[in-house]
Amino acid sequence: MTFATRLRTIPAAILCLAVLTGLAAPAAAQEESDVAKLREALRRATVDLRTAQSQATALQSQLSQAQQTIATRDAEAKQLRTQIGQVQGRLDAATEKADGLQAELDTAAKTLETTRGELDQTRRSLGRTQGQLHDTEGRRATAQAGFDQTAGFLKACQASNDQLYKVGREVLAAYDGKDLGDVLTQNEPFTQLKSVEMENIIQDLQDKLTDARYRKPSK
Repeated sequence: MTFATRLRTIPAAILCLAVLTGLAAPAAAQEESDVAKLREALRRATVDLRTAQSQATALQSQLSQAQQTIATRDAEAKQLRTQIGQVQGRLDAATEKADGLQAELDTAAKTLETTRGELDQTRRSLGRTQGQLHDTEGRRATAQAGFDQTAGFLKACQASNDQLYKVGREVLAAYDGKDLGDVLTQNEPFTQLKSVEMENIIQDLQDKLTDARYRKPSK
């Protein structure tokens, strides 16, 4: 190729190069923009992922704490159920005992009511008995007065009886041992009686005096 030809081709090459350069520049700029957008999207995605991972970690920690809390609450609930069962057992026993005590109380109340009725009846009976005792004491006092009076009469009668017995014995002693002649000399009313008959009469009178004599009863 000649120099002139080369000179003529240089502008054309420059023009083509300019054209190519003009055409390549927008394409490179577009590609650079797309890469930047992708990088930004990747950065954001990375940030979002890290944020999500952090949130997931926090949520996992909260979930673990919640599970631990649930386990603790389950243990507490189990313990409370056991305590409730024990308390319920004691409550049932106390209720049964209370029912038994109530039954005993009802029985005691009925017994008390019956006892009060019997007590009232006993008091009325006691009042009647006290009245009877008062009357009996009055009659006893009257009887005692009569007894004292009778005892006085009896004592006087005993004294009189003893005196009469003594006189009778003295009268009989006056005739005891005497014969019929002695009786006749004394002008006694037994002049027609024999000595044996007189002795029999005297003995009979002595027996009657002895039988008629009052003797105080032995205690």
